[in-house]
Amino acid sequence: MSEIAQEVAPGLFAVEEEMPCEPSDIRVTHYELPGAATLGRAERDEAAARILSFSQKAGRWVGVSSSRLDEVMDEEYAVSQVIAHARKSAKQAEKVYKRLRILTCGLFPKFTKWPMLEVCEIATKAIPRTSIYFTGRGFVEDGLEELVESGMLRKVEVADEYQAVVHVFFPTPALVSLVSRRRKVVAEQKA
Repeated sequence: MSEIAQEVAPGLFAVEEEMPCEPSDIRVTHYELPGAATLGRAERDEAAARILSFSQKAGRWVGVSSSRLDEVMDEEYAVSQVIAHARKSAKQAEKVYKRLRILTCGLFPKFTKWPMLEVCEIATKAIPRTSIYFTGRGFVEDGLEELVESGMLRKVEVADEYQAVVHVFFPTPALVSLVSRRRKVVAEQKA
């Protein structure tokens, strides 16, 4: 059974129901909700933050297809692996560079450029904070299912352009209200 939903961007669908605030009114940093354990478990927090972050980027409330979520998580995981490999390579290159400098009595750096500068630049980039690097995508998938069961997300089957059924996760007013209230509590605690 699939519903008709308006796709506003690849993998993003318009939310039809009224929300208590605009996406810009809540603060979701990179997959973190305001305050610790806003929804009771890290899996729920990260899943909700991922869904809400798409709305913030789109500037309107949107539902996110499971295929779009998978695509983003795969990209992030690949980037984390490149950065981790670059860090390891940079450490190894630094050891070799130091040995050559010692063996040549300090002349090595005067006649050659360190070949690992690009790798070192990559190695200094921060890996986004998310648990999928340690636990895999199942972490977020579990959080999504828990949010659906608790009524914080609505899971809808939508037919894509090839008439294949795709699951889309829509934020609900209950989720947005809870995150919005939590943001206000955290702001008051900081003041």
